[in-house]
Amino acid sequence: MALIVEDGSGLNNAESYASVAFADAYFAARIGNWGSSTSHKEMLLRLAADHIDAVYGQRFKGTKGTLSQALQWPRIGVWVDGYELPVDEVPIEIQRACCEFALAANTQSLLPTLNQGVKREKIDVIEIEYDEFSSRLPKFTKAASLLAKYLTGGANQCAVARV
Repeated sequence: MALIVEDGSGLNNAESYASVAFADAYFAARIGNWGSSTSHKEMLLRLAADHIDAVYGQRFKGTKGTLSQALQWPRIGVWVDGYELPVDEVPIEIQRACCEFALAANTQSLLPTLNQGVKREKIDVIEIEYDEFSSRLPKFTKAASLLAKYLTGGANQCAVARV
C-alpha cells in the first residue's frame, strides 16, 4: 500500500508528514542510506507520524485545520517568531522530525512498554538498585528539538492544567 503523505490540505487519510523521497534526500545529506526497501521506509514513516501525533499532538500551537483531517498538521493560528504560519503547509521541521523518528523506529520502539522500576533487588551477593528519578523513556533529542518551536511549553516539557 502506497504511503499517503499530508500535503497541507488536511487529508482525512494521511499517514505521514514526510514522503520516502523526502526522507531519502534528508538522510542522503546527513548519513547516507537509512533503510532497506521502500515499503519498510513507509512503515517507519507511518510509525513516526503516529508517534508525533500521540506524544506531541495535544501540545502543538494552534488548532487542526479541519476536524476530519487524519494528522495534527496542517494547523490554524500557529505563530512562530512573530509570523503566522500558512494554514496549508506542513512546516519543514515537522517533516524532518518525522524522518528522525522514523530512523529511530528502525532500531527501537518509540514508545516502549514500561514496567515498574526496581528500587532494590538482591540475589545472593548480586544487588541492583535503579535510580528512581531517571527517565526510563528513550530521549529523541534531535527530533524533539525540531518540534520545539511549534509546541506550547517546549519539546521536553509537559502541559500542566490547574483544576
